[in-house]
Amino acid sequence: MEYITVKTTDFRPRLTELLDKVETGQAQVIIKRYGRARAALISFDDLFRIWDAVADEVDGPEDPKTGLRAGSTNPDIKQQLAAQKADRDTYRALGQDKQWTRFWAWVRTLHSSD
Repeated sequence: MEYITVKTTDFRPRLTELLDKVETGQAQVIIKRYGRARAALISFDDLFRIWDAVADEVDGPEDPKTGLRAGSTNPDIKQQLAAQKADRDTYRALGQDKQWTRFWAWVRTLHSSD
């Protein structure tokens, strides 16, 4: 997948071209203003994947039979997931979650100037 960085002044003239690339899954577009990333243009497939990952982290995995997430209906599981989230937040705050640290290092590169 290609990441395309576009200045806000160049975005409008290229909008159709960029939408076509995002729609077909060829690229994700990062829109910058004054050299800093301000927004992203991603496909709905990517958006739903992000939402599912967040829901898995917050409410646990989805039950294939019911379609419900265990943490959203069972208070005991919800409490257990909250404790796991607190542990994850602690690891992240201490910089011990390698995947989280790599992700934010990548995000910081988006804020660098063109």
